[in-house]
Amino acid sequence: MQHIIDRDPLELVVIAPWSIKIAKITQPNLDFMAPESQMSGQCNILSDMFSLGLVICALFNHGKQLIQANNNPMLYSRQIEFVSIPAFFVNIYLIVNPLPTQYRVPF
Repeated sequence: MQHIIDRDPLELVVIAPWSIKIAKITQPNLDFMAPESQMSGQCNILSDMFSLGLVICALFNHGKQLIQANNNPMLYSRQIEFVSIPAFFVNIYLIVNPLPTQYRVPF
């Protein structure tokens, strides 16, 4: 127990990235996975906060995820390449502060 308490929470932990060689049911959902977890196979507590943020965004976005990889690692990689920090925060702002009804575009 002492070893767990004294660990640095920002220390990176090595994990196995999502793979098509393993059953989907045993793997995390790529739609809510932090990029460093999939791309480099390392994560820490900040990766969990990123994932929690994606869950919160999906809740406020009527269930629509910001990343829609459908458990496809190649699709996930392509979507992560196009995500920019400013655009990400604009999306979060629009989720928290939705546009007035007259400016919304129906799906």
